[in-house]
Amino acid sequence: MRELNACFRDGHAYACHALVRAIIDHVPPILGQKSFQAVASNYAWPTDADRKYAKKLLEFKNQADDVMHRQIRTSRGVITMHDVPLRAYINALLRVCIDQLQ
Repeated sequence: MRELNACFRDGHAYACHALVRAIIDHVPPILGQKSFQAVASNYAWPTDADRKYAKKLLEFKNQADDVMHRQIRTSRGVITMHDVPLRAYINALLRVCIDQLQ
């Protein structure tokens, strides 16, 4: 989280996208699922708000894929810090992961 916080603080939108994508990719086994799609859809979230946050992060995954896989070009990128998911979404996901690991 320190790295994500530092990238966010310094305005590195593409790095933030890559780090959030890494989090999303590594969470499913912690929550007993095979994919983040299954996490968002099948995991027994503590609250309805947490489930909605997970679905927002699932929607974000397409955008993160674009950031990770679009080839380098000379024109300026269109992804900005305004495109990074809300902190509440990520914090809710990480809180559930921490609870699961304890």
